[in-house]
Amino acid sequence: MKRLSLLGILVFILAITIGTNALNVYSQGEPEVRVNPAVGISTTTVSGSGFVGYITVYWDGEEIPTVPYDVLPEGPSGYFSAIISVPTQTAPGEHTIKANDRYDNTASATFEVIDLTGKKGPTGNKGPRGERGPQGPPGEPGPMGVQGPPGPMGEQGPPGVQGEAGPTLLMAPMALSIGAIILGLILLGLRLWGR
Repeated sequence: MKRLSLLGILVFILAITIGTNALNVYSQGEPEVRVNPAVGISTTTVSGSGFVGYITVYWDGEEIPTVPYDVLPEGPSGYFSAIISVPTQTAPGEHTIKANDRYDNTASATFEVIDLTGKKGPTGNKGPRGERGPQGPPGEPGPMGVQGPPGPMGEQGPPGVQGEAGPTLLMAPMALSIGAIILGLILLGLRLWGR
């Protein structure tokens, strides 16, 4: 009976100890994150406190690898430290680094990527003219233009072949003969009348 009582006391003491340790583990204070250096282009050290369990580091919301690979807090303060490489060296400006543990304790800091792009230099000299390229395909025909003025009259062509005489041409000599006879009679009569 004494052994059972002693065992019960030991279990009670153990439970109190574990509960106290758990309380200490989950009472790390407000999580904080720092980066050193806070400005650069290659790597930086991310450190913080107030975290519990495995920690994941994010760059602008994207998880990134760390050195060491598994980041765990040390001691009752929940302190951790890890090295990260800057994943966006060609994107100058401020970026957010966030640490998050398995219990959703989270904190963030800002890292500024330096702009290494220099000022625009002066315009260089004009280079030599390149070779002429091949002729391109013909384009589509354009719309019809306005009609131009009439051209000059051309030279008169040679006379054509004479056609066959019509019926009126056969009567012409007879009419001339009758006219000549009538004219002769009139002249004769005038002469006789004048005597």
